[in-house]
Amino acid sequence: MSKLSLTLVAALTAAAFAAPVAHAAVGNTVVYSFNTQSTAGATPTVSQASLLLTETASGVNFKLTPDWHASTGDRVQQIQFAYSGDAASFSHMAGPAGSASFGMGAIDSGYNSAFKVTISWPSSGANEFDDHDAFSSWSLNGAGINLADFGFTAGSSSKPAPAFGVISMPGARPSNWVALGSLNEGPPVAAIPEPETYALMGMGLAVMGFVARRRKAQQP
Repeated sequence: MSKLSLTLVAALTAAAFAAPVAHAAVGNTVVYSFNTQSTAGATPTVSQASLLLTETASGVNFKLTPDWHASTGDRVQQIQFAYSGDAASFSHMAGPAGSASFGMGAIDSGYNSAFKVTISWPSSGANEFDDHDAFSSWSLNGAGINLADFGFTAGSSSKPAPAFGVISMPGARPSNWVALGSLNEGPPVAAIPEPETYALMGMGLAVMGFVARRRKAQQP
């Protein structure tokens, strides 16, 4: 195989694997467990609820799943968590429909003030989030929004910290539970190559096949 052929094949192969892949982080997940009482000196115990975050092409999906067996709370009133991204739009997905608000403030008394998201559910009616509901899900979408925007945590000099967010469950003792920790992404879903990547790989294989046939034809 000539030096020119080897150079061409190497260049095409390198270009194929270096081609950009859209939304490489789509499918990444983070799970926060609300397992610490929002009181001074509290340490992690039995989880009252978990919040699954999944990155999408347009933003982040959320799925809140209470552990009704672990909690004496009969409903979820609201969840608040820190946010450091740009303006986002809220969309209900499944389960009881909550309402979203955005603004500055502490996720719970005793925590540092930060920009936060609050998702609230009514105390009665069709959208009450009680032990008849397995979960509630929603999405926050917008240009550039990803999991890193939800990795900010709030500090406190008197309560468990750093805290990602606080869930309020009337009936639980206490009613507020904290999810501790910072962003810890799970492994990304394997990226799907762009059509241009397949085209470049195909060109490289075609050149290799052509050179191999030519070399065989030139053999005595």
